[in-house]
Amino acid sequence: MSNLREYQNRIADIAKRSKAVLGWASTAQFGTDNQFIKDDAARAASILEAARKDPIFAGISDNATAQIATAWASALADYAAAHKSMPRPEILASCHQTLENCLIESTRNSMDATNKAMLESVAAEMMSVSDGVMRLPLFLAMILPVQLGAATADACTF
Repeated sequence: MSNLREYQNRIADIAKRSKAVLGWASTAQFGTDNQFIKDDAARAASILEAARKDPIFAGISDNATAQIATAWASALADYAAAHKSMPRPEILASCHQTLENCLIESTRNSMDATNKAMLESVAAEMMSVSDGVMRLPLFLAMILPVQLGAATADACTF
């Protein structure tokens, strides 16, 4: 019986996470009349406004949120145009979970010795600045586009 409960909880989590991603990365690209927002600035503003409502972006700057959300929205639009369908919910949920994990790890001040040793160089790289641009938002913005471009995206999710 507990296996069924775990399965149902996992299905509910996948649905919740994929709905969140679609809310700010896909639905937000369409206006109140369900027409695609052609103006790039207006579309980006709509995506940012929708992304701010997702608790995953709480405490994240608007600039970083906009970078991540617009990159994911663009990747979804490109995928839908190429495949005439949206990605599977499991892929969207997996990317949302990865984004959440990265954001949690980037804000943790204390880690146990094993995790600290494993993530030391990665954390230093992600939090570093290149030409005045913080790299973490760039890494996070690429989670969904890379997953959608992977040849095995439908075979496995991370």
